[in-house]
Amino acid sequence: MYSKFGIFLLKLKDLKSGDKMNVPKLRFKEFNDEYKSIKLNDVSEIYDGTHETPTYVEKGVKFVSVENISNLLDTTKFIPESDYNKYKIKPKYNDVFMTRIGDIGTSSIYKSDEKLAYYVSLALLRTKDNHILIPDYLNQYIKNNSFQKELYNRTIHVAFPKKINTGEIGECSINLCSDKEQLKVSNFLSLLDKKIELQSKKIEDLKLFKKGLLYNEKRNNNLWNEYKISDIMNITRGTVIPKTEISECLNNEFRYPVYSSQTSNNGILGYDNKYDFNGKFLTWTTDGANAGKVFYREGKFRCTNVCGILYNKDNRYVSELTAELLNIETPKYVSYVGNPKLMNNVMSNIIIKLPDPSRDHFFSSILKIINKKLTIEEEKLDKLFELKKGLMQNMFV
Repeated sequence: MYSKFGIFLLKLKDLKSGDKMNVPKLRFKEFNDEYKSIKLNDVSEIYDGTHETPTYVEKGVKFVSVENISNLLDTTKFIPESDYNKYKIKPKYNDVFMTRIGDIGTSSIYKSDEKLAYYVSLALLRTKDNHILIPDYLNQYIKNNSFQKELYNRTIHVAFPKKINTGEIGECSINLCSDKEQLKVSNFLSLLDKKIELQSKKIEDLKLFKKGLLYNEKRNNNLWNEYKISDIMNITRGTVIPKTEISECLNNEFRYPVYSSQTSNNGILGYDNKYDFNGKFLTWTTDGANAGKVFYREGKFRCTNVCGILYNKDNRYVSELTAELLNIETPKYVSYVGNPKLMNNVMSNIIIKLPDPSRDHFFSSILKIINKKLTIEEEKLDKLFELKKGLMQNMFV
C-alpha cells in the first residue's frame, strides 16, 4: 500500500486548516498565502462549439458533443475538414471542455494536438495566462461543490434541455492560489483520477471476462432445455419496510441485509434485526430505473416491496448462472410507460434456456468467484470516489 499515491496521501494528512478565511481546510504545508477570488472570464476565454447541425462523413475531423466528455477522442462521428476550417476557435492542447446543455458542469481537459470539432453543447475554456490559472487546476476546480452550485444557480432550468450560457459561465467565481500550489494540487488530484481510472478498468475487464464466459457457455445452448419461469420458480415480492426499522450500518443487532430497488452496494438498503427469507433465492428490481436487474441471494435477509423474489423447494436453478442469464433477458420485458417496471406477472411468463443442473452448478461456482471479486473491486472504487469527494470539498475554497 506504500505506493507513490499512498505516500502522497500521507503527506496530505499532515496538513492543517488555516486561520485565514479564504484558505482551504486541507493544504500542503509549504503554502500559506490567502486565496484570491476572481471572475472566471477575467482569467479564461470561454467559447462554445458550432450551432449548425453537422454534416457527418465516414472520414474527416473528429466531432464531439456532451456524450464524449469523459473521453474527447472516443467518437465515431466525423465532419469534413472544409467545415472544420470554418471554426474561428479550434481546440488546442490543454483546453478545458465543459458540458453546458442537458448535462451541466462535467469537465475534461484536452491532452492532444489532434484536430477536433465540437458542438454547441460544449463550452471551451482557454486560460489567458498559465502562470495565473493552470488548465489542469481549472479542470479540477470546476468539479468542486462551490463552483457546481454557482453553475446550477446560473443555469436556465426552464429551458429544455436545460442550459447555461457562456456569459454566465464567465461570471462564476474561482478562488486562485499561486501557480506552484495550483500545480501541486492538480497533480495530486490527477494522480487520484488515474487511480480511479485504473480501478474502473479493472472492473470493466472483469465484467468483459464474465461476459465472454457466458457467451461461450451459451454457444452450447442447443443442448439446453427451455423453461417458463413460472414452471420452475415460485414468485413473490417483498414488503413495505419503514426506514425507521433499518440501520444504515451492519452491527451485532442489525445484521440481516435489506435489499431494495437500488443496484449499488449489491442492492443493500440497510440492515434489520429480523429476516423474512432464509436460503437460496433470486431477487429482481420491480420498479424504477434499475427495473429488471436480477441478483442471486443466499442466507437470511429481507426485501422491500420493490423487490421480486424467485425460489423453489429444492433450489433447482436458483443459481448465479440463472441470475446472469435472466439479466440478459429481462431488459426485453421491462415496461417503460411511466416509471420503468417489471412486475411479477411479466417475470412469470419469461422463457429462458438453462443447462443440465450439474452444468449449472459447475458454472455458477465459477460465476460466484468472479462476482465476489467484482464486489470487492467495486467497493474499492466506491472508496476512491468517496476519497476524491472529500478532498474536493476540503482542498478548494
